[in-house]
Amino acid sequence: CVGRVWSVGMRKSVVVAIIVASLGVLVSVMVSRALNMERKETTQVDMSTFEKHPFPNLHKVDEISHRLAKALHFQTISHENRELFNGTAFLELHDFIRNEYPLTHEHLERKIINSYSLLYIWKGKNFGTQKDKPFLVAGHLDVVSVPEDTLDKWSVDPFEGVVK
Repeated sequence: CVGRVWSVGMRKSVVVAIIVASLGVLVSVMVSRALNMERKETTQVDMSTFEKHPFPNLHKVDEISHRLAKALHFQTISHENRELFNGTAFLELHDFIRNEYPLTHEHLERKIINSYSLLYIWKGKNFGTQKDKPFLVAGHLDVVSVPEDTLDKWSVDPFEGVVK
C-alpha cells in the first residue's frame, strides 16, 4: 500500500469503515458491561410508621404555610430584560432562608452559584464512598413577572403572600 494513491472515494470508505467498526466495539462493550453488572438487592422500607402517621408534620401546616407566605414577599422576578434584574431581592431571600431554616444551614453545606443561586449539599454517612447514593431535589428562587395589565385581575397582590 506504500506509494499507492488512494482516491477520494476510497478514503471516505476507509473513514466510514473505521467509524462503523468503532461504534460496533463501543456498543459491544456497553452491552457486555450491562449484562455482567452486579445485581443489587432492593431495600425494603418499613412502612408501619408511615401508615400510622403518613404526614408527620401535618400539625405544622400553619407554620410551614406562613414561612412560605413570608418568602413570597421577596420580588425575585426573572425579567427578559436583564437591566431590570434586582439582585438585592435574591440576596434578601438568601438571608431569609438562612434565618428561617437554621438547622438546614447547620447540617447542609451551602454554595452560592453565580451570586444568586443556592446549592445545598447534604452529605450522608456514605458521602464520597462507593456506597454513596446521591439524589437531587431541585427548586428555584425566581418567579415570572406579572404583566401590569393583569394586576386588576388578581384578588390579592402577587407578592403579598396571603394564606387562605
